[in-house]
Amino acid sequence: MNLPWAIEELLPHDHPMILIDEVHEDSEHGFYSLTRISEDCPFFEAGCGVPSYVGIEYIAQTVGALVGLAARREDEAVQPGYLLGARTYNAGTPYFKPGMQLTTRVSATFESGNLAKYDGTICDETGKTLVETSLTLYSGEIEEA
Repeated sequence: MNLPWAIEELLPHDHPMILIDEVHEDSEHGFYSLTRISEDCPFFEAGCGVPSYVGIEYIAQTVGALVGLAARREDEAVQPGYLLGARTYNAGTPYFKPGMQLTTRVSATFESGNLAKYDGTICDETGKTLVETSLTLYSGEIEEA
């Protein structure tokens, strides 16, 4: 299903730091993002591709877009989010190669106030899982002391 908001309206980032290309939602696959790896991608290393550790940000931005979508649907402002940490980050490849189309899926496993834990995976176009992780995130404004 096409969403009524552009990705720029779901994430509190500006280009070129919006690293995911598209977000989608449907009854069969749920919410997911797509990222196409090319030489134009931020963090691209010539002759190699994008280091797979950048996938942590692909997953975090997919979560951010999901949270932003929920805010938009409630007619609320999109809030910034903060990656607090990853319990695990298992990558089955050192680089995402040029020409790959990555699908990132996330699911909430814990939510309490502004804190949440999400599991995330990144798969290639064949469906092979390349990355698995569990992220802890905080969403909302941080008050200064």
